[in-house]
Amino acid sequence: MPEGENMSPVQTKTFVNCYATATVIPEGFLILPEDQLPNQVSGLYELEPAKVELYSSAKQEKGMKIKDICEELKEKHVFPANLLDFFLKTPWCIPEGFVEKRVLFWTIYRYFDNRYIRCLYFKENEWRWDAISLNNDLSSEENFSAVLAD
Repeated sequence: MPEGENMSPVQTKTFVNCYATATVIPEGFLILPEDQLPNQVSGLYELEPAKVELYSSAKQEKGMKIKDICEELKEKHVFPANLLDFFLKTPWCIPEGFVEKRVLFWTIYRYFDNRYIRCLYFKENEWRWDAISLNNDLSSEENFSAVLAD
């Protein structure tokens, strides 16, 4: 390279496979197509932090079940747990705004007659996940937010 010329950094794109079945399926859980929300992001998704947003319902402060927020999310593009699994493998890609939240991902798992989703959260200096029943309450104290595609 001739002296005095600037090198520009290489821009890489990050894609998440949202078409495949979630890579982590808790033991004994099933993923059934009829349980999933209709506007779940699918295919290869180009991950751009500016296009990943968090959604909280205005009704959360008064108390509502996670299954009730599903109605509000039917018209929105929700991310499946594939993105959660991607974030756990590449924590440097997790948006800063997720740190103080319990971020809900919308692959719905069935365990016997109960349905669950997984959430991502930060505790004791590491990212973790948990399975949460759709019958659990969403509360403002725990700072739950759904993750959506813009």
